[in-house]
Amino acid sequence: MVAPLALALAPEPTSKWYGPVAASFTVSFEGNPFDPDQNDVHVRFSPVQGRSLDRIAYFDGEKWSAVLLAPKPGPYRATLLRNGKAVSGPVLVQIKPSQRLKDGFVRRDPMAVNRFRLDNGRPFFPIGHNLAWPGPGASFADLVPQMKAAGLNWTRIWACSWSDMNPWWPNDGSSKDVLWKKALDYWQNTINLCERNGIRFQFVLFHHGLFSSTVNANWPDHPWNAKNGGFLKKPDDFFTDPQAIKRAKMWSRYAVARWGHSPSIMAWELFNEVEWCDGYRNNPQSVAKWHALIAEYLRSIDPYKHLVTSSSSMEHPEIYARLDYYQPHTYPPDIVGAVTQQTQPGDKPLFFGEFGAMELAEKEEWKTIRDGLYAAMLANHAGTAMYWWWDRVAKLGLYRELKTASEIVQASGLADRPKAKMLAPSVSTAGHGTVSFVPGRGWAPTEKFVFNLPEDADPSNTGLVAGYLQSQNGSHKEMGPHPLTFRFDAPSDGEFRVRVASVAKSGAHLRLWLDGELADEMRAEPSERERPVDTQLKAAYKKGFRTVKLENIGEDWAVVAGIEVSPLGPQASALALGESDWLLMRLVADAGAPMPVKAKIGKLPLKDGKYSAMVWRLNSGIRSSMAATVKGGRLVRAIAIDDEDVVVCLHRKSSPIFQRKTP
Repeated sequence: MVAPLALALAPEPTSKWYGPVAASFTVSFEGNPFDPDQNDVHVRFSPVQGRSLDRIAYFDGEKWSAVLLAPKPGPYRATLLRNGKAVSGPVLVQIKPSQRLKDGFVRRDPMAVNRFRLDNGRPFFPIGHNLAWPGPGASFADLVPQMKAAGLNWTRIWACSWSDMNPWWPNDGSSKDVLWKKALDYWQNTINLCERNGIRFQFVLFHHGLFSSTVNANWPDHPWNAKNGGFLKKPDDFFTDPQAIKRAKMWSRYAVARWGHSPSIMAWELFNEVEWCDGYRNNPQSVAKWHALIAEYLRSIDPYKHLVTSSSSMEHPEIYARLDYYQPHTYPPDIVGAVTQQTQPGDKPLFFGEFGAMELAEKEEWKTIRDGLYAAMLANHAGTAMYWWWDRVAKLGLYRELKTASEIVQASGLADRPKAKMLAPSVSTAGHGTVSFVPGRGWAPTEKFVFNLPEDADPSNTGLVAGYLQSQNGSHKEMGPHPLTFRFDAPSDGEFRVRVASVAKSGAHLRLWLDGELADEMRAEPSERERPVDTQLKAAYKKGFRTVKLENIGEDWAVVAGIEVSPLGPQASALALGESDWLLMRLVADAGAPMPVKAKIGKLPLKDGKYSAMVWRLNSGIRSSMAATVKGGRLVRAIAIDDEDVVVCLHRKSSPIFQRKTP
């Protein structure tokens, strides 16, 4: 892996933490060992000189233990305290000077609002994929080492019942009033695995299905459901019921006590997709108050001050008010449009914790994951977008895509460019290609309805259009009250194509108009359920200025998977992130264009001068270096796109990083 020159020559920094060391006491107490109202158990670590350090103790079924990371090495006397009184010890433990942590914990960067930084001062740019639970052909033991080998550093892991990792949901008849030992031990093994492989993860404490009656609903089987002998009458009550809040704190406290010393935990993630919980739908303010309460509780007991987040839509930003970073998810028709159009609020970091295509198609998953990775980089998010389908990564050979992206993050110095701006460079080619317009939103309102092509086919515009083309007569007409209108000056005769992927069970009626005349239409009658259709609407046009209108006058929505206009526009497109002395750019040529496509690039923010560059050909995996000259915001020499999909990094200051030969 190629590392940025600045990092390669810098002295090896280390964090301020030493350890860990554990102190254990074989003793038991009356009452629930997981309830601090009954057993508030700590270990006080006293150095020879200096103030003592208290750490919450945890019970593993046999003994009480506490783990210490300290700001300095040396001997410590450990004393066990219960409810404020010493009950055992002291025992002597020793932290050696050689036990200094190399990197420390992940923090919000105090100098860049959209970045993370480690305790050792280095930037931390998350890149990885989800690993929510183990499954057939996708065990943690198999995948985590593969993540390390690909240069990845991030994942998410859930506390879910079907993987025996939810400590409040025993699957073997154990007591439902204490944390389940089997789940706790599973977590211990998982964290050990992440630590050995250098993977940091978001520790997902709760997930939406637990308290949803409609989306991935686990509520009917939940042990806390009153119908199952529990204490909650409805799923909404989780966010307000005193007993539920107490148990949320008990689980959080135990996690901090047993694993809070681990730098592999990037953040405590309070919820996965809380927007699908009944409480969010019926009383979002109660959900926001719960998040604030549990976030502040975690901060009050976590001596290492891990980040705290939650994954949720951006509809109710108050949920994120007391959290450390934003974590939306997206499954749209067009990943690039959805990711690049996600507004960054500007007060804390943001990156997508999950993404995937609206339509699953294994043969296209390499493109899905590639689009998510580079769209997030070029939107200057705090990390890449994180692919959801972890069981497919190894199966489909997608680690190759992730490894290349990791190398580009490191070699380009992207993490050190927090102020760079996303831009759409101008591209001109000798021939004309196909303009693709893919809606960038999933189930969301469309905000723009009139487009001039090809210039409006960039993500800043497609990201404002929902893939769900709502009927102007249907129950959601406020989400799409107007038809989509496209205007373009055709250089020659061609064709306008609309691919329709699925329709609502109530049916739909799409009409395609060319210059005011009906060119094509599709009627989908009502059926028992929403269904795929895989239909195209077409309009053959003549050379000259044309106007095409697409409307839905049926009962309900239809999913528009994409629009193509050919021939029109250049044979390649570009998206970039840049400053005055640095640029990271992705160039994608039309699939049918004869290679190489020579692309002239303009509208760049770069100062005039000579630049060193590294080029990654994403399809072949070949890397090379080149020289470039910028004059008047344009590259003096055209870039030959000989691989359909290339990433280019330009740097005004010559650096050996761009001259290295790669095998």
